[in-house]
Amino acid sequence: FTMTDQNGRTVSDATLRGKPYAIFFGFTRCPDVCPTSLARMARLRMQLGAHGMKFNIVFVSVDPGHDKPADLGNYVALFGTPIIGLTGTDAQLEQIKKGYGVYSAKVPQPGGNYTIDHTAAIYLMTAKGEFSGTIDTQESDATALEKLKRLIV
Repeated sequence: FTMTDQNGRTVSDATLRGKPYAIFFGFTRCPDVCPTSLARMARLRMQLGAHGMKFNIVFVSVDPGHDKPADLGNYVALFGTPIIGLTGTDAQLEQIKKGYGVYSAKVPQPGGNYTIDHTAAIYLMTAKGEFSGTIDTQESDATALEKLKRLIV
């Protein structure tokens, strides 16, 4: 995949290799799952202490029509830890979603606005860019921490 980060730089799967990462798909106007998941990842990173910076956190917007690089920059800054925010064209988004097996669909709301249903799992990727597992919203922090520890060893 090739996307654009919150600073306007091009980021690809090759760019992310070399350091493990946790990647999550969502959107900046998400009322619950997205901010909760990113806040959790920030908290887990902090609980790992000095080892917390041994992996990247990546947030991919499934709403490229609304979430521009500057919007992503403002959003990821709210979580108090470095997060790579990615956006792109509809075609780029479809490519990365297909690669990770991610579902997302716009859901019209009264008044003409919309929300987005999307996969809520956090995908864990090795430094070689290989799938390592997921963190589910229902898992305990202890289980998630063990998965992250295995990822960064």
